[in-house]
Amino acid sequence: MTKPVNSPVAASASEWFRSALIRSPRSLERKLKDSDAPHLSAPIFLPSFRPVATRASEWSDSSVPSLTTKTQSHKDRTEKNEPTPPNFVLPLCLRVFVVKTPPLRSVLSAVRPWMLSVGRWMLGVQRKRQRATIGAALLLLPLAATAQNEFGRAEVSEAALVGSLYDLKQTQNRRPTAMDQTQYGKVVDEFLSSGWNESVLNRYYRVTRPLYTTQVFIPVMPASRGPSAFGAEALMKSSLWVIHYKGQVAAPTDGEWRFWGYGGEICAVAVNGKTVLVANHVLVQTPLTNWKSAEEPGQRAGSGRLKAGDWISLKAGQIVDLDILIGERGGSTFDCFLLIEKKGETYGNATTKGHNALFPVFQLAPFNTPPPVSPGRAPQFSPNGPIWKAFQ
Repeated sequence: MTKPVNSPVAASASEWFRSALIRSPRSLERKLKDSDAPHLSAPIFLPSFRPVATRASEWSDSSVPSLTTKTQSHKDRTEKNEPTPPNFVLPLCLRVFVVKTPPLRSVLSAVRPWMLSVGRWMLGVQRKRQRATIGAALLLLPLAATAQNEFGRAEVSEAALVGSLYDLKQTQNRRPTAMDQTQYGKVVDEFLSSGWNESVLNRYYRVTRPLYTTQVFIPVMPASRGPSAFGAEALMKSSLWVIHYKGQVAAPTDGEWRFWGYGGEICAVAVNGKTVLVANHVLVQTPLTNWKSAEEPGQRAGSGRLKAGDWISLKAGQIVDLDILIGERGGSTFDCFLLIEKKGETYGNATTKGHNALFPVFQLAPFNTPPPVSPGRAPQFSPNGPIWKAFQ
């Protein structure tokens, strides 16, 4: 159960929302009456708000004022020594909005332009603190819709790869499979050796909501962050999952290119259906794919070392199909990195020992990737690398 957050900022914001929304329009009453449904059974908690009734039938006439009558002003209640009505409007409004609509981030992305314009207008009305508060909220909500995490963002983007999360522990009907760590490697090997045939993965449960990403650079973190990035933390555990990113891309210049990557525990790349890189953890073997790197391992990257892929000859603007598979087997920690090299160019050397050549992060859009906090969490990389172009 989530505990209420107690802070001056949260308390102030809660007080403003209470004063602004306790006098809601009558049109809200219809939504509140319609909310008496089985799926509205768990109370929600907001900063500085006490839990509210989970059903409309649980409201007593003595505790909740009718929305069809004019609400008393704060001054009148104070003079008559009457208690302030319960703060039920905001939590239940949010409950109806979130549960009875498609995924929240998708909705916010769709109405983002309108919310931004209305939010700016309301912030300009300084004489009414209630409007200014709601305006600030409308400005902040679109930021949640476009928030970027290491696995991508929910907002649809044409300049990105589309990622789908699969849970190999469940069938499409969400029934348990006999998947274990040994079988996990065999499924990955079957997928790669079949020419990246998606029918192999479609035997398993796929999370409905995709994510869109312009790079794969994920420092060591809890494996549960993968499912939670897709909003599926309540639907699956943190082990035995894969994410398939795909799209069409083009190199920025003519030349020969190759990927460098590592995944703890899965990282594989294919161009036009041909596997050009398999950089899995040493315990995840793919004998059917039978791919090996022609280079010695590179610098340390998270729980392993970078591996070099096959050279690919490309023309500037030449569109190719790109597939990337990442995944987690054990469920403890996860990390994955994908960098790019163009033949004939040098990018400097890392401060680590051994094979320490630097390479830029493979990117489809400019992004200031944070440098690794510690050498053990992520590899060092060269900044300001080439930007490839994505097509949908």
